[in-house]
Amino acid sequence: MKKLTLLSVLAILCLCGNTQQNTIKPLTVGDTVPPTIFNKLTNYTSSGKSQIHPNKKLVILDFWNTHCAPCVAALPKIDSLQTLFKSEISIYAVTDEPNGKVRNFLKNRPKIAKLHLNLINGDSTLKRYFPYTMVPHIVWLNNNGIVKAITSHDYLDRNNVDSMISNPYFSLPLKNEETFKSNSPLITNIKGEESLYYSVISGRVPGGTKSQIRINDGITHIKVLNTSAIHLFMIAWGEGRLLKTTSDVVFDKTVKNQNKYTLPPLTNSSLKQDWYNRNMYCYEIIAPPMPRHRAFEAMRNDIASFFHAKLGTYAEWVDKEMPCIALKRIAGENKLKTHGAASLMIAKTDGVYIINKALSEIVESWNVAFSDSGLKFIDSTGYTGKTDMILKPY
Repeated sequence: MKKLTLLSVLAILCLCGNTQQNTIKPLTVGDTVPPTIFNKLTNYTSSGKSQIHPNKKLVILDFWNTHCAPCVAALPKIDSLQTLFKSEISIYAVTDEPNGKVRNFLKNRPKIAKLHLNLINGDSTLKRYFPYTMVPHIVWLNNNGIVKAITSHDYLDRNNVDSMISNPYFSLPLKNEETFKSNSPLITNIKGEESLYYSVISGRVPGGTKSQIRINDGITHIKVLNTSAIHLFMIAWGEGRLLKTTSDVVFDKTVKNQNKYTLPPLTNSSLKQDWYNRNMYCYEIIAPPMPRHRAFEAMRNDIASFFHAKLGTYAEWVDKEMPCIALKRIAGENKLKTHGAASLMIAKTDGVYIINKALSEIVESWNVAFSDSGLKFIDSTGYTGKTDMILKPY
């Protein structure tokens, strides 16, 4: 018997404070970067440091910091793109954090430290030309120093890099720097401290994914920003405690179009953004003090009513026997450990290549891909590290 419960919330973007006086006019798409902008900047590489020579067909500035989990997770992808387009692009990871702090951060993460990254540390210049409130923040420059695009990290992929190099008219959506103030209520004309009781469900708001739960100090307050329908169900039924994966959610066969509930395996960045805009939700409830289980019961009733009206579905917490395909460990020694290359999952004609991925991530992707089969994949290995595998067609 397997109990199907889950809470999973990821912070997709990190907010950055930028209080520095800005005496430089910020640049936007179509502007030209001053030719001296890179003269006083230093490129810290794995082999030392050097001057910056932005003479490639495409220069990409990836603004990041060590506190931003999505930024750090994207560094291997940056390394892979730099290797793939070595003679045509230069990618610089830019942060205003001092070089010593970045070096200590990398020292404790050897898999990232061994990547061949171009690092601009201690930056106080570029961020004034390209101010931001959220990282990752990606700036695309052509070989004439013209700003071609300013985007979120979702658009930094192989297809877009190739198109930006080969097509002078190629463009990408401008990053929306507007953010929703997480301490503001979703209903803008109501002040949270003056509210007696209200609950609201809305579509996506500017900014990243966030959740906060406050059930004390004389108030009940649950807020979830920018998450999928399935994650709202998991938060409500897990009562904010259970941290697993969406693999522990089962869709009944009567549920149509499961892609409305959880992000399908899209590789096109524009399609991803369109999915986010159409299928991400926010929820908030403010109420008098009540026990935790009563607060989440109210949340469950709210979202159950909403999604039953919108999509014709409901959720319940059950123990259920069902056929599963289980991954089991058959060797005592650590044969599962990855060789440490850049993280990758790609389908080719001779098989599916999975490199440096967690088994939980692999199993979840299988459950999404085979969601219509009625089978469930589960990880029974107990292995928590990263692994490599090649799945050959039969």
